[in-house]
Amino acid sequence: MYKKWFALTVFIVQVIVGSIHVYGQATHLPATYQLTYDLQKVDAPFVIYTWEETRVMEYLDADFIHKRVLHFDIFLQGKVNYKHATIYLTDHVVKGFTEQGVSLERHLRKVKTYQSSTLADPIYGEITLYEWID
Repeated sequence: MYKKWFALTVFIVQVIVGSIHVYGQATHLPATYQLTYDLQKVDAPFVIYTWEETRVMEYLDADFIHKRVLHFDIFLQGKVNYKHATIYLTDHVVKGFTEQGVSLERHLRKVKTYQSSTLADPIYGEITLYEWID
């Protein structure tokens, strides 16, 4: 008899917790979407260098320049083409460059952090946008 009540209690708790998570997913945009929509509101010329976030930007048909970059040398070569534009990087790019042994502290200014459920999106549930300072 106790096993049935215990199973029913576990089931009810799971339904409640699951419903809370489903509601959160339905009402809160993923961090990559928040980033893309915010950048679409920027009027000044800019380019954003991303790690994998550019796939979402392509999916959303973003009307700004976004480039996937994995190597610091490629970034340095590419940013020369955007001298009159603001250059943004995501924290995943910054972490990748840091793992390559590049020190970026004096070149970065934190702009904003975007958050969504790390349960649903453990890698891109939090994205920090940085501005490159020469």
